Amino acid sequence: MVMATSVNIKMYKVGELGDCFLLTLNHDQTVRHMLIDCGSFRNGNESKTHMQEVVRDIQQKIKGGKLDIVVGTHQHNDHVSGFVHAEAQFKQMGIEQVWLSWLDNPRNKQATRIGDSHLELKKAIVDASKKMEKLAKSRSGRLGATPAAKKLASTYMLINEVMGFFGAAPELPAKGIQILKTIGKNKAEYLSPGDLMAIPGIPQSAIRVHVLGPPKDEELAGLMKLLAG
Repeated sequence: MVMATSVNIKMYKVGELGDCFLLTLNHDQTVRHMLIDCGSFRNGNESKTHMQEVVRDIQQKIKGGKLDIVVGTHQHNDHVSGFVHAEAQFKQMGIEQVWLSWLDNPRNKQATRIGDSHLELKKAIVDASKKMEKLAKSRSGRLGATPAAKKLASTYMLINEVMGFFGAAPELPAKGIQILKTIGKNKAEYLSPGDLMAIPGIPQSAIRVHVLGPPKDEELAGLMKLLAG
């Protein structure tokens, strides 16, 4: 006898650059809910309020149940800021299992080395941007809106936009991942390329999850951690 299997995917419009997908997986009489990421690019009051509204809708969609699996793909605002801004709501809802990247595994020495290097690089870029901004304002004040001052201003504004992926402070996306490490009923699982995951209560013959990245090659992993949006 062939059992019916279906997946319903709801993609939330977060109002700006960001990701939040609620998957409802059905197999015979079994229903499971999986959330993949929850975040938006900026973190002003409007963004925070909207992310909390998104999470309230998730609560309604799962009809008082829990999230069986939450996936935090990587440390960028547009993927994990919602877990910071709506932490209390997620705790109230309840999360059974969290899946994270091997790069977030605190026991993985390679991941720790890449993460530390990544954080230092982000801090250095933020510091350089602030110095550029100060220099541009100083030159503009003395010389007026010269081409050089305009170029400095446009450069630091571009850097700030790119760094918006990491929040007003580089530590904010890391806080989202840290919340995910402890919020689940079960211990967080750290997945690697090639892993084949099953949905609890649903056989792999019906639904299976293939983990494609991040790569274990250190140069590629570091580049993806910095650039993945």
